[in-house]
Amino acid sequence: MKKFLTRIVTVVVVFMLLVGAVYFIYPLVKQKEPEYFNIVDIESPVKETPKDTRPYEEILAELEEKLKNATHVIELPQDIVVDVFIFMGQSNMSGNGGNPEEAPEVTEGAGYEFRVISDPTKLYSIVEPFGFYENKPLGISDGTAKRGSLVSAFVNKYYEHTNVPVVAVSCSQGATNTAYWTNPGAMGDAVNRLTSTVDWLNQNGYEVRHKYMVWLQGESDAIFGFSQAMYATNMDIIVNSMIAYGVEKCFMIRIGRSRSNPVFCDEIQKVQTEICKNDPRFMMASTMLGGFDVSYMIDEWHYDQRALNMVGEDAAKNISYYVNTGREPSMYDYKYDNEYVPIVLTTQALPAESTEEKEQEVKTEEAENEGEE
Repeated sequence: MKKFLTRIVTVVVVFMLLVGAVYFIYPLVKQKEPEYFNIVDIESPVKETPKDTRPYEEILAELEEKLKNATHVIELPQDIVVDVFIFMGQSNMSGNGGNPEEAPEVTEGAGYEFRVISDPTKLYSIVEPFGFYENKPLGISDGTAKRGSLVSAFVNKYYEHTNVPVVAVSCSQGATNTAYWTNPGAMGDAVNRLTSTVDWLNQNGYEVRHKYMVWLQGESDAIFGFSQAMYATNMDIIVNSMIAYGVEKCFMIRIGRSRSNPVFCDEIQKVQTEICKNDPRFMMASTMLGGFDVSYMIDEWHYDQRALNMVGEDAAKNISYYVNTGREPSMYDYKYDNEYVPIVLTTQALPAESTEEKEQEVKTEEAENEGEE
């Protein structure tokens, strides 16, 4: 009996020692994520942003005056390296709930707008509402719905982390489901906006390093009751069409909620999550819209400028991590309160400059080996 008790005590002591070792050692050996992937504290509740109830003509005149006064032609030196981003989706990408007065001013040198539709002859400084004049009949046309977008915040943060300026292209229209984006008029316009931008840059002495699309869309699919399979099929068509003309990756900003129903968009959010986790053509850029309550919304569907600024920065941080390292980042999932971990982590191609550095390392190593021989 005494031996039996001794064995039990020994087993318990060993078990406790093992648990203690794991508890103290694991935090030391666990790979630490970059600091900027820490959770952003979304303050709530906050004062709601009231919807602008002024006469439509007054709002329109104010927006046009702001654009006219703030926009100027950009003349850049030859051979500058840029990354092209085409911002696609529906009204939250357009910034229907935004406010240009609350959007950040774009850092000098951080990014520019190429206006494919209204003036495809020069680069413009980015001012909100971004893409206001980029409407094409029988193509992508948002009328005068744009108010202030996430683009300015995105460009500032992306430049901060990559030191490469963005050439931004507007390509969004409110109240559009994925079926709309697969039609020849919309898809043809999107492809033309991308290729025309790249062609103009190449013809005018700029070096295009990367070509990407940022996608924020899905609320209309939820409204129309599209199934997950239908959404995935339509996204496959959309992204393949853009990839065929040079897009390297689709960065998806996952949609949020409706004001009256926090779970209204759940099915679309689920399929967006699965697509990004499993398909190397896609990458989750931000889950942050899932963390905002109704105080960040101006109406049933649209987020205010505070939310758009935060989402723009969050997406840019995650995207720049991928661009700089060739690896998709893990990130906090604001909707499900857990860690979003992509399944496809290491199959992505490294950016061009990283590949060149790797090739140089190999050549140096070969030269050293020959010298030793």
